[in-house]
Amino acid sequence: MPTLESATPRTVQRQVVVGLVLAAIVVALGFGVRWWTHPSVFGDGGFDFRALPQPVAHSARDLQVTFSADEEPVTLAGVEPVWADNTARATVAFSVCRGDSHRLAIGAPAGDAEIVCDPLRPVVEGTRIDPRQEYVVATITPTAAGVARLVGVRLTYATGARHLFQRGTEVMHLDATVVAR
Repeated sequence: MPTLESATPRTVQRQVVVGLVLAAIVVALGFGVRWWTHPSVFGDGGFDFRALPQPVAHSARDLQVTFSADEEPVTLAGVEPVWADNTARATVAFSVCRGDSHRLAIGAPAGDAEIVCDPLRPVVEGTRIDPRQEYVVATITPTAAGVARLVGVRLTYATGARHLFQRGTEVMHLDATVVAR
């Protein structure tokens, strides 16, 4: 009957090294997958804003949603409002503005973005945006008396080849209240 021999110290060392290398590879892959599936292009520059009550016909407001970021251009796949309250039955239109972000006041009367931005173009699926020079603007337009409180904007996008075509969604947190009377 053969006798069992214990592993030599060299074999044990090799097994430990192989185990540590495999563990390091698994951890690196985990971080890589997390990075690839959770890009962060826009950051979260949120703000609070509450407009004074205005007649419904004059209550629409332009709001800057994103702020400049030192990132490569991305392709927007979707932009959705996150409402906390919308008794004003407000609609929201999203646009991309190329211009000086310091010239558009937060909560400016609707139409100001058209003056400041060159050009102002609507966001549709596939819209390219360069966060270094462009930003997203939301135009909130109440259609009835009430309150429209936008607490976030969900941006879904894809990066380019430099970032391995990452896909992700970021929620830009803000608290913008428009009151129509």
